[in-house]
Amino acid sequence: MIQRLGSTTALVPEFIAPSCTPLHTAVLKGNLNTVRKLVARGLVNQCDHNGNTPLHHTCLVGRKKIAEVLLKSGAQVNAANDEGNTPLHKAAIGGHLDCVELLLNYHANVLLKNKKCCLASDLAGWRMHTQVTALLQNHDEQAILAIEPDSNGNTKLHFAAGANKFDVLMKMIKSKELSIDVCNNDNWTSLHVAAHEGHYDAVKCLIENGANMSALTITGENAKSLSKPHKRVYNLLILFESTLGTK
Repeated sequence: MIQRLGSTTALVPEFIAPSCTPLHTAVLKGNLNTVRKLVARGLVNQCDHNGNTPLHHTCLVGRKKIAEVLLKSGAQVNAANDEGNTPLHKAAIGGHLDCVELLLNYHANVLLKNKKCCLASDLAGWRMHTQVTALLQNHDEQAILAIEPDSNGNTKLHFAAGANKFDVLMKMIKSKELSIDVCNNDNWTSLHVAAHEGHYDAVKCLIENGANMSALTITGENAKSLSKPHKRVYNLLILFESTLGTK
């Protein structure tokens, strides 16, 4: 069901409208002047009861001009809602290529997964948004190299390993910008991430370039224990253990 807001002809999903702040409502109605007034009050990152910021809703309905105003006013490009979806996920769901391009220009993290382990490209692909899917799957290497650490300390090395981006992973390792064993806040290295996700190529690449197989997470797990659900990766780690003499 949908409902009308005020005298505008814009339609807003009923499941969204009750939780809206004035800025969310202005965004959904496409009222650019009201949006500008509200963001001037510093309300740009307020959330609704599902954790959506105004930028989430803007990108879902495909209002690029408003999205640009929000971003210029300090909207958090990688803010995650209660389901782990970022504005990029929302733009992908809606198939809004112009919003996706805008978010990428503001260094949206293309490798963030939601709580169902879906990338934005996955959500676009399932909905047959072919242009958006192609853009996200073939995004420029620079988009990954520009990824900033998240609130849990995950670096671009963690994200590249978690998405099995072998070529970019190799480039980062060779650049030595980051230690190959850099840890996030839970003491996870990129090898832990790759092993947990079952990414054979990433695991092999990391170990061959000196990643510490014995490193433990904050809960005492090493790469081998994290890889147990993935038999091929688990066997690879056993092979490396016997070859390198690590435990």
